[in-house]
Amino acid sequence: MAETMDDVPMADSSDSQMEHGRARESMQSNSSSFSSSNSDQDGTADDGTYIDNSPWVFMPEPLFIKIFLQLQARDVLNAGQCCKRWYKLSKDDYIWRKYFRQEFNVDPSIPLKRGAESWRAEYRRLTNNVPMVMTDVLTFHSHQVLHVSFSHNGKMFATCSKDGFVIVWNSAYPTTIRDSYDMRKLSWKYTQFSQFNQSDTLLLVSGVHFGSPHSTSGEIAVFTVQNGFKLKCRVTNRPYDIFGTWFSDQHLLSGDLSWLAHLVSSSILWLNKANQEVDSEHTPVRSQMYKFYNRNASSIRAIMVANCPWLSDEAEGKRDGGKDSTADSGGQKSSDEEPGTSGGDRRAGNPLSHYQMNQDVDSDDDQEQEAVDDGE
Repeated sequence: MAETMDDVPMADSSDSQMEHGRARESMQSNSSSFSSSNSDQDGTADDGTYIDNSPWVFMPEPLFIKIFLQLQARDVLNAGQCCKRWYKLSKDDYIWRKYFRQEFNVDPSIPLKRGAESWRAEYRRLTNNVPMVMTDVLTFHSHQVLHVSFSHNGKMFATCSKDGFVIVWNSAYPTTIRDSYDMRKLSWKYTQFSQFNQSDTLLLVSGVHFGSPHSTSGEIAVFTVQNGFKLKCRVTNRPYDIFGTWFSDQHLLSGDLSWLAHLVSSSILWLNKANQEVDSEHTPVRSQMYKFYNRNASSIRAIMVANCPWLSDEAEGKRDGGKDSTADSGGQKSSDEEPGTSGGDRRAGNPLSHYQMNQDVDSDDDQEQEAVDDGE
């Protein structure tokens, strides 16, 4: 940097000051001439008022409003910064009433709400602030509502309450009850959590059992949402504030707590099938996933399953690399894959489900059978 600066000849300070002064005077004269020419063309003076012979002076206000109605709201606000007259016209309530009804789909028969300053102020309030309008008051629950969960398609939502009921509502206005179930029939004290699966066909409900004040016993129930609200399965859950969550569309996670010593325990996360019907004696409906060793009376309290796209990309890269290495090694498995798993059916970031495990076992058996046939 220093060498490049030395190559440029430097002028004297007196000469540079004189040159800067001349340049400043020329720029000021050019700007004044340019502003005067623009004011003559636009018909406005420097103070924002119209010149007497300007055609904008004779344009009627209804024509201005008709032009403004063809613009977007932001463009009208920008046009109002041109001059005092345009600013006054841009605040006309007739224009903002049209914008308000068009933007928020309001029927023309509905007047301005009581207490509102103007249509422009209401448009600004609803645009800058989140609209909060109470549509219904739901009074079916007789006790405190502890949790509300919405379906993925937005057509339903479920509420859990201390009165022991779980209620599924239709979201469309007016809100109506779709299904309900009194969990006190299953010796539940109250319901505390609910969650729809990804396809919105099943509803997971978590609750607390009746017992002593220090009891941590809870349970998870799964209901069918379509074709009737039917109980599909029940799973124990300890402690109850693990809540449970969906692992996949047909599998859910639950917890179990076992005390080993004073202030020492172990927490186990179980993978459960939502359909408890036994297809085969070799297919369990429940299997242990993780086991945690807890100290100082700590334990697992919440579970969350996340879908990470970057893990899926990494899994695809490993799978492609595994295929190449398999082709080079003559059909041997890649060292990146764990024993008993197939790269094609792996779910990145999540353990294998029973269905995938069974597929892997069947594929391994088929490969062994093919190898025996080739040997014969």
